[in-house]
Amino acid sequence: MRDATAAWVEGKKVAGLKLEVVRIAFDPAVLTFADLLRVFFTIHDPTTLNRQGNDVGTQYRSAIFTHSPEQKAAAERTIAALNEAKLWPNKI
Repeated sequence: MRDATAAWVEGKKVAGLKLEVVRIAFDPAVLTFADLLRVFFTIHDPTTLNRQGNDVGTQYRSAIFTHSPEQKAAAERTIAALNEAKLWPNKI
């Protein structure tokens, strides 16, 4: 993933909740969106509400923001496959 770059998007308040978001810019010829999804779902348990590892709070919720219908469909397929595999005790 040497060609992917990540930038913190300044924390925003949405519906009274503070969110922390990372925007990742990547070259799909080098790194696919499916690759990014694999990393995203490998590095954390997306079923834990308000927690990512040792960090606790409402800003620590899992979310995927897509830029195209194709990315959204890929994310939905991945989530469906992971739910079917029952890797975590709760659904994503």
